[in-house]
Amino acid sequence: MDGTPAAYMQINTGKAQTEQFGDTSMEIERLYVLSDFKRQGLGTLLINRAFKRARYQSLSKIWLGVWEHNEPAQRFYQAMGFKRTGEHTFTLGEDLQTDWIMTAAVS
Repeated sequence: MDGTPAAYMQINTGKAQTEQFGDTSMEIERLYVLSDFKRQGLGTLLINRAFKRARYQSLSKIWLGVWEHNEPAQRFYQAMGFKRTGEHTFTLGEDLQTDWIMTAAVS
């Protein structure tokens, strides 16, 4: 925003996905908005760009993992059309954590 990095998104397709959902899926692996820039529409802008790119690539699904205790992010993704479809675990340091898998159809 005005020359200041405010948000970041990393997407993966094909074999670059952290879970193999196939060649017709896109993963949003990272989506961060700095706290000073939250509630300004940047997350929505980035998600919409992911959908636009998925449509351009003729993909049918976008998926992501969100920490089971990150309720604000879960609500945001639900508002953007994502639904909880599963979960996977990961290790953070020595602590086992659970991410919800959320998916949305590309239309």
